[in-house]
Parts: sequence; C-alpha cells; structure tokens
Amino acid sequence: MELNSYPDRLDLSDVHLRMAKQHGVKIVINTDSHHTSHMEKIRYGITQARRAWLTKEDVLNTLPPQEFAKTMKHGW
Repeated sequence: MELNSYPDRLDLSDVHLRMAKQHGVKIVINTDSHHTSHMEKIRYGITQARRAWLTKEDVLNTLPPQEFAKTMKHGW
C-alpha cells in the first residue's frame, strides 16, 4: 500500500497502517512530489509510519535498490 506523505493527503492513518502491518501488508512511503522542494515532505510519512509502529521490515522502500526493484517486479 502507498503512504502518501504530502500533508494535504496522508491518506493512511496510523490506525490503518497498524492494521496493514497486522495483516502482513507492506507499505511504500512516497511524497507524491511534483517539485524537488516537495521531497522534504517525506518526514510526514515517516512520522505517520512511526506512529503506527512500523519498522523498516514493513516499508518496502527501505530495501536495497536491487531488492526493491525485484520485489516490485515479482510482488511481495
């Protein structure tokens, strides 16, 4: 599932993220950036993930690049 970090979105609450974790659903945190200045918004997604007690094992884009690409290609 996607956790959009843009402050106007943050469409997955900590409660929803925790439920996803409990069901084994992996998360990708992104910024929905349309400008390089938006990249700093990732901190909002990280904060939301921390509130949900997610660890790096729950967040796919913490994987090394080759492993991430393989996971995206073949599914989790």
